Amino acid sequence: MPSFSPLRPAMPRLVVAVALAWSVLSTGCGGGGSDAATPVAETEKSGALTAEAILHPVGDWTASGKVVFVKKPAGENVFQIRLRGLKPAIGETQYALWLMSSRHDIYGIGAWRVREDEQLEEDVANPPFISYVEKGTKTRFLVTRVYSDDRWRDEIIEGKAFDPAWIGQPVLRGEFAGPLVGSPGAS
Repeated sequence: MPSFSPLRPAMPRLVVAVALAWSVLSTGCGGGGSDAATPVAETEKSGALTAEAILHPVGDWTASGKVVFVKKPAGENVFQIRLRGLKPAIGETQYALWLMSSRHDIYGIGAWRVREDEQLEEDVANPPFISYVEKGTKTRFLVTRVYSDDRWRDEIIEGKAFDPAWIGQPVLRGEFAGPLVGSPGAS
């Protein structure tokens, strides 16, 4: 049983758009814990470039986690999400994930629900937003808790950066580091 519930019922348009844009959205990594992620050192030995953000809690939150971009030489890129200690988010409540250069230059990755196990684990295949980290233009990462995505759902579906007036309650944040960040081969 997966440890998360991607935003399928509340945001069918987003899921369809993301699925089409990314071509494959992996959802079967929930029960395996952190061993489902390939260690960064092993990944780099294979010739892949990585960027990792260790996420730290904001305010009174006690959650933790990391997100990793892996760009493989064969072009099979992946974005790994591994978050722990999140409060359950059901109904309209969700966790939104953001790439950003500043508070006024944000790219919304999407939003997910979290069940009672307080974890969010997902691998997103061939993410189009990897180019922001690769170019070094958006290297900060933010997780927020939102009670409705209605205010910015269309911008996420369209896959463009924007300046939302409201992004939710900050939960986790971090900055990407690694050989992928600002890599010379960025397109």
